[in-house]
Amino acid sequence: MTERLQKSVEELASIFSSHFPTSREGERTIGRESEYPVVLPNGDAFDVQQLWPLLIEKTGFRPLKEGDLIVGLEGEDASFSLEVGWGTIEIITRPCQHLHEMCAIQDKTMESLLEAVDSFGAHVLGCGIQPKTPPTHALMSGKKRYGLLLETIGEPWLWFATTASDQLHVSVVRDEVVSLLNIGNVLACVSIALCGNSSVYGGQHHGFISSREGQMKTISSEQYRHGMPARAIRDIEDWIALSAQQQFLMNKKDGVYEQAEGTFASFIEENGVDFEAFLMHDHYLWNSARARTAHGTIELRSPCQQPWPEHYAAATLGVGLFEAGEALSVWLDGVLGDALWPTMRAYHHDVIHKGLAADEPFEGFLRGVLERCEAALVARGFGEESLMAPLWKRLEAKQNPGQQALAVFEEGGMEALIPFLAIR
Repeated sequence: MTERLQKSVEELASIFSSHFPTSREGERTIGRESEYPVVLPNGDAFDVQQLWPLLIEKTGFRPLKEGDLIVGLEGEDASFSLEVGWGTIEIITRPCQHLHEMCAIQDKTMESLLEAVDSFGAHVLGCGIQPKTPPTHALMSGKKRYGLLLETIGEPWLWFATTASDQLHVSVVRDEVVSLLNIGNVLACVSIALCGNSSVYGGQHHGFISSREGQMKTISSEQYRHGMPARAIRDIEDWIALSAQQQFLMNKKDGVYEQAEGTFASFIEENGVDFEAFLMHDHYLWNSARARTAHGTIELRSPCQQPWPEHYAAATLGVGLFEAGEALSVWLDGVLGDALWPTMRAYHHDVIHKGLAADEPFEGFLRGVLERCEAALVARGFGEESLMAPLWKRLEAKQNPGQQALAVFEEGGMEALIPFLAIR
């Protein structure tokens, strides 16, 4: 690393760290970005842009536009967003004090969405991928930057047009960013094992219980741009230096998106420190856990969208993982030591394909994780531990939602699968 690049990395790390508070009063807040496939009764993708007039009427939310294109609706407690594919809609909640508050907002917002979707005879699905419509250019929504990303990344980018994740944000303070990033990434395998739910796409099963993770890791796979990173990070400077080695996909100048060239390291070698450009670069790094400066949070991206009766399961697990981060680190370091990262990488691969049918890294691993998560939720004092019931049930049955959906599909095909996944 040149002296100029080293100084730029140090300056970017300092700016980045300054967006996270040095202390916190009370318990950490949480927020959620939950994506949902919307389909016609036969399973074909439904164009969610048709919903905007009805949703505006029902909710009073304010339209958000990119040029003439409505890309979302914004309310006080929640908002709707158009995703990469026009067959997927996202519900975003404001920061909440606890899971019960967040679930109440989600329930109310989903009720408005279902009323709008029902008027078209369509279905909102509680799963992590479009089950029938394949990833194609035709499915991609009209946001201008998506075309640029397709040109740069190629066909793997199109998986974003079909997938539906359940992303959690938790507020963090500065001195815990690194440790919680590491625990979120090394234990992404746990959220995939317990919450994988994308086993059927393109009208078939292709060998994955979590097709989201199985297919999207093909994006710059040699650099681990999606999913579990190559290794643990030592500090923020180390993380930014690693990030800078990735290809710089896109920049934004004077409000216009433009294709970038080379790595982000080469960009700052030539242009010096540009924090807005770094945030643009960082936005298109899709590791399972990411630090986000907008609200001082860490985002967990690895879970698929969940079946509606248990829609809170992934968020509950995520809060538990981050609250129990220190206890989990001490426990796993004691059991696995230097073998932790390669052991979890191997398990990560297995659960993508097999879900909870995969052999655990060691006896009692998942139970030990859930016990520590439950204890951490009890300590928060909001009664959130009661929301862990679906996770315990899945562990006992050795079957996650993706495995359940696959069994339904193998028995009755798409005609059985769509009603099974539909949110009512």
